[in-house]
Amino acid sequence: MSKKVNEMFSDISPKYDLLNNIFTFGLHKKWKKELLNISTDVGGGRVLDIASGTGDIALLFAKQNYKVTALDFSEKMLEVLRKRVRGSGRGLAQRIEIVQGDALNLPFDDNSFDIATIGYGIRNVDDPRKCLREMARVVKKGGLVLILETGQASGVIGMLNKFYSSCLMPLMGNLFARNYSAYKYLSDTAGNFPYGTEFTQMMRETGIEEGLQMRKVFFGVSYIYWARVS
Repeated sequence: MSKKVNEMFSDISPKYDLLNNIFTFGLHKKWKKELLNISTDVGGGRVLDIASGTGDIALLFAKQNYKVTALDFSEKMLEVLRKRVRGSGRGLAQRIEIVQGDALNLPFDDNSFDIATIGYGIRNVDDPRKCLREMARVVKKGGLVLILETGQASGVIGMLNKFYSSCLMPLMGNLFARNYSAYKYLSDTAGNFPYGTEFTQMMRETGIEEGLQMRKVFFGVSYIYWARVS
């Protein structure tokens, strides 16, 4: 992640959760829970949540007794996560390790985790394929890679979502977070990032393809992708 993008996320960190709830009408929480549901057959173990941000996914897994490492490039975002963890009780705090680090150079040994997740983060790294390879490297053989990312809906829903994300989101970002450019950037990356079969092909190219599946959520506004590491 570039220095500029890191600074952008640091700037919007105080309002990040609020705006996520506003922009998705709270639905992002449901979509993140689907990641957790997909992972249930792994049967516990260690989870790495990359681009964890304020920790929605990390907290979901920790509440189900997984041992979670939450990694993010932005220290300001992680400060918000630390506050959330402290407010969740000692038991939860013991199950979450918080690490500042780079998704393109994960500071972990090979085969360290049972599951690696990234939610709405892979489109913001400089090299998505390298990020995927790093995820595969740190996950044990037979473990899961889980990705939640934006997509593009078709038809009327797609046209409405495009108008909403490209026009209204930056204005609302400026209103609530005083940062028009950050939410214009997030809208642009969401609109331009590969999705569906184009993204699954990227996963295959990086060796993440055993049992590869994808699922549309909310008419294709977002997608969930998952596969085992072989």
